[in-house]
Amino acid sequence: MNKVAVVNRTNLKNFGSVLQVYALCVAIRKLGYDVEVVWQSGNMSKNFDIRPNKVFKTGMKLLRHPSLLWSTYKTIRNVKAVAIDEGKVKKFDDFVTKNFVQTLYAPDEIEQVATSDKYYKFVCGSDQIWVTTTLYPDPMMYLRFAPKEKRVAYAPSLGRNYIPNYNKRTLKRYIADIPCVSVREDEGRRLIKELTGRDAKVVADPTLLMRSHEWDRLKADVKFPPPSQKICSLLFSRRTQY
Repeated sequence: MNKVAVVNRTNLKNFGSVLQVYALCVAIRKLGYDVEVVWQSGNMSKNFDIRPNKVFKTGMKLLRHPSLLWSTYKTIRNVKAVAIDEGKVKKFDDFVTKNFVQTLYAPDEIEQVATSDKYYKFVCGSDQIWVTTTLYPDPMMYLRFAPKEKRVAYAPSLGRNYIPNYNKRTLKRYIADIPCVSVREDEGRRLIKELTGRDAKVVADPTLLMRSHEWDRLKADVKFPPPSQKICSLLFSRRTQY
C-alpha cells in the first residue's frame, strides 16, 4: 500500500487550481509514494455539479437565509460572464491528460475503495477548497468518504477572514474529523483555532515546493505571428511623438 490519493478537481479551467494539484502530486511523489488524483465521476467530473443532496441543502440554506440570494445570483452571473474559448479548454484538458494519473469513482464506489488497502492516505488541498462562505461545504473536499485515519489536509485555504454562522457547525465537525490539518495562511490557522480549538500548522502552498527549473520543464514554446505593416507603422508613429 504505497499509493496516496490527492482529492481535488482537475476540470476547472483555472491556472492556479490545476497547477497546485500538479505541484502537490509532485511533492508527494518526492516522498516516495505513487500518487493519483481521485474524484467523483458523473456531473462532478465536469464543469457543473447537480448532485441532488447539494441542490436540496443549498435550496434549504437559501430559504433560511434569503439575504444570500443576491450574492449567489451575482456569483453565478460573474462565472457565466467569463467565457473560455475552445482552444484554451483543449489546452487545459491536454495538460491534465498528459500530467496526471486520475481515477473517477462513482459515489458508492469511492467509499468502498477508501476502506480498502488501495490507498494509504487521502490528501485534500490546496486552493480555496474550504472557502467559508460557500452555500455547500463539499464533503468530498473534507474527505468525508474516507476513514478518519486516512484523512490529511495539506494547505487548504478558507478564502475569507470569517466564518458565517450558517456554516460554523458544519465546518467545525468536518475539520475536527481530519486528524492531520495544515493551512496556507495565518488567517486560516486563526479561524480553525477559534472554531475547533486546534492548532493547524501553516505551510507553503504546494506550488512553492517546486523549484523554478521544475516549472521550466512544463513551459511550451509560443510562436507569435509576425507583426503586420500597419501595426509597425502605428508603433513607430507613437514612438516618434516623444
